[in-house]
Amino acid sequence: MSENTPCGTYWLYMLSNETFQGPLYLGDTTDLSGRLIEHLNGDRRDFAHYHKLERLVYFESWSDPQKFAARLRRVRNWPRDMRLLLIESLNPDWDDLSGKLFESMGVDQHKLLRRRAGGSTAFRPKDLRTARRAQPASTQSATQRFERLVGHRKILN
Repeated sequence: MSENTPCGTYWLYMLSNETFQGPLYLGDTTDLSGRLIEHLNGDRRDFAHYHKLERLVYFESWSDPQKFAARLRRVRNWPRDMRLLLIESLNPDWDDLSGKLFESMGVDQHKLLRRRAGGSTAFRPKDLRTARRAQPASTQSATQRFERLVGHRKILN
């Protein structure tokens, strides 16, 4: 992100693919819908493109550039487990949030996308999650596990 960006909305977002245990991409932008369209059309030749990460699983917006930059640095330094807990705390089913985002902005995503990479849109993270966790399900919520993992560190501004 450019340091000279004028005040506006700053977006932190995470992309994933069809696989729950697959890679995560953490990005930042001032135009989330435009950036998602670039990712989905394959215009950006980056990590997300090469790993076919096209599922928006998490995003947050900020208006203060200093607080946004601090949050971005903080989340980038988190281990993968903390990022997974952050996603699960707000999107427990790992739904693709891009449709909801485009709908809330009044954008017809099908007119904007030239093509979407192949692959099934059906995603069953609960099946994968149970396969990943050999131990019985915890009685703790995702937020409680997240707070336990973070410990004494201050997360929010």
